Amino acid sequence: MGLLTIPKLLENSQSPPENTPVYKIRRELIEFISKWQFYNANNMNLNLIRTVDPKIGASDIYLSASGDNLSLVLDNLRNQNIDFEDSLNEAMKSILPKTRRLRALRSGRLSLTVEWYFEGIKEAFYLNEMSDGTVRMLCWATILHSPLLPSLIVIDEPELGLHVSWMPILAEWIKKAATKTQIIITTHSPDLLDHFTDCLENVLCFYSENRTHFSVKSLSKAMLEQKLEQGWQLGDLYRVGDPSIGGWPW
Repeated sequence: MGLLTIPKLLENSQSPPENTPVYKIRRELIEFISKWQFYNANNMNLNLIRTVDPKIGASDIYLSASGDNLSLVLDNLRNQNIDFEDSLNEAMKSILPKTRRLRALRSGRLSLTVEWYFEGIKEAFYLNEMSDGTVRMLCWATILHSPLLPSLIVIDEPELGLHVSWMPILAEWIKKAATKTQIIITTHSPDLLDHFTDCLENVLCFYSENRTHFSVKSLSKAMLEQKLEQGWQLGDLYRVGDPSIGGWPW
């Protein structure tokens, strides 16, 4: 709101608004914020991801909210960074160990498709042959392993539709990306939360002050030291409704 108000405040300026320092700062901030990426697992359109026919030539380097430009982003990131394809393939091997190679490939003159090869099988698999969870993990891997990370990534409930055995893998992807940029994750999954016990100072939780108001607090080792020494993990505490973790609607 402040950024939107600046031009109006400068209407009576003696010099052109675009020449003022505050206007320049506003322009730089808008450019910075415009690159922030927000994702909601519920908005990932798996049918569209599987069937869309993106055209070669667009410069997309960030996955769209629906994920419909997945093959285009894979192709562009590979062209911009030679190590990206290897990084992505290693990520996919961590969830499907028989993965041999995954790549975005030109289909016809102007279109792209994603081919997925497995050890011992000559024919490629395509996204319409992969499970929903596998396609979702490919989307998160593309976002979190990108060599061109935005300054902020927000993902709401990334665990939706994923096999529980993939939670530690997803958590490691998030932690690794968080060493390079700002990552905000919201989750109701104790299975995912378990794997952030080692960095609980970065976890914020909602707790109820009364029946009508909620507040946010950060966790600390001092707060949970006794329970951690007993072998509890964050997800365990959340599962049993421990008040020190919060997160429950009562």
